[in-house]
Amino acid sequence: IIFFSVVFIAGSGLYRKTPPQGNVLLEVCKCIGFAIKNRLKNRSREIPKRDHWLDWASEKYSKQLIGEVKMVTRVLFLFIPLPMFWALFDQQGSRWSVQATKMNADFGIYVLQPDQMQFLNPLLILVFIPIFDLGLYPLINMCKLNFTPIRKMATGMILAGLAFGLAAVIEVKINETDMPRLVPKESLIRVLNLAKNPVQVTIQDKDLFQQPVESFQNPAEYSKLILNGEQQSLHFTLQHQGLTLAFNYTVKEKSVYSLIVFEAEGSLSSRLVS
Repeated sequence: IIFFSVVFIAGSGLYRKTPPQGNVLLEVCKCIGFAIKNRLKNRSREIPKRDHWLDWASEKYSKQLIGEVKMVTRVLFLFIPLPMFWALFDQQGSRWSVQATKMNADFGIYVLQPDQMQFLNPLLILVFIPIFDLGLYPLINMCKLNFTPIRKMATGMILAGLAFGLAAVIEVKINETDMPRLVPKESLIRVLNLAKNPVQVTIQDKDLFQQPVESFQNPAEYSKLILNGEQQSLHFTLQHQGLTLAFNYTVKEKSVYSLIVFEAEGSLSSRLVS
């Protein structure tokens, strides 16, 4: 990287540098605004319709700019759900790993651990790329279907949305069969130990978890946590290989929590998720 950076900077004097002219983003916004304004002004049935709503900007802007804005709006429409997609996708390392601990991952010849689920995504990408390029896409072309890159992305988004919805349905079903009915000033908690050695967990003024939690063991049933009010700040103490670590978490009534214990940067850490 350093070598190529030096070469790039050394050849700077040989480049043809055209100074920027105007503001492209501002021009795009003005074009869209003018098209909407012009369309609202010409709502009479006597005025002929145009092929695209952006064509109403043709009185002021060039066809080239209008065509480029049309392409931008198509792409923007596709990327609208992206923030929600990544928000759900990032649950793989937290909420979905906790969900995996409640499910049976015994395939007979191998038991898949909850944290091992995360490597399946890059593995499936490597497996499906040749299958799609050499099998599925040629088959679609033989059927004379115009499966453009944007349509591929849209189809992927739809399938991802269905997968997220299925994960939500599974979580609801698990909670229906796994959780007792909670009353005010009560919550449920359990410990998931992802560290390499057993961990002793102590909660302030609570008589829970008498025995150390073994590493990567199937989580025990939820323990009932009695609170002083609608919510309470509790002091958690973790004992691990002669070290004692303390954490403070706020617990709310009628909630279900999992205390995840894991190793980070050579030390022990924890996270309370609901």
